[in-house]
Amino acid sequence: MSLGHIVREGCDPCGGAPHPPRRERKAHGEILRSPRSLRMTAFGAARSGFSLLEAVIAMVLVGLVLLAALHVLGGTTQSTCHTARSGTGLLLAEALMAEVLAADYADPDQTPLFGPEPGESGTGREGFDDLDDYHDWSDSPPTEPDGSAMTGFDGWTRTVTVEYADPNDPMETIPTDEGIKRITVAATYAGKPMAEPVAYRTDCEPDE
Repeated sequence: MSLGHIVREGCDPCGGAPHPPRRERKAHGEILRSPRSLRMTAFGAARSGFSLLEAVIAMVLVGLVLLAALHVLGGTTQSTCHTARSGTGLLLAEALMAEVLAADYADPDQTPLFGPEPGESGTGREGFDDLDDYHDWSDSPPTEPDGSAMTGFDGWTRTVTVEYADPNDPMETIPTDEGIKRITVAATYAGKPMAEPVAYRTDCEPDE
């Protein structure tokens, strides 16, 4: 058998170890890579680019979530402030309502008029002695009965409305006195309504 038949690719005719596959042989100090290695390298480069895109998308999503959270927080803060002011307005209105309800149904000393009688109006409410003396009374900021301002309530306004109510339907207003009056005290902050309690008084005084 000739030498040409003995020598085959990958075999050493001297009986040594097989030659490494040609695709792994070094040529001038470089490694010759197979097509599969080249495909893996290209896939790795593409994979790195996709990861960067994912990071950008994630940053955008996080920004949108933070923006939504800040919007919700702002709404919650405004709702909390409104609730607190509504409570303050109710306390201010009820304090004035209690003062109004403590007065007589009609003026006990003079011929009753709707509104303050002569000599009862002034800088404060000290001269008011019946319900309708308070009609259209307004103070801003809220004041004590003597007219002195209540501290810490800048921006608040209280207004009293006294009306004749229909005995058959107290929600209805009538022009003459039929023995029942409706009192409304409105409290506003910066022009916005915060509280508006309503009460009724009749001319039926309790027996002593």
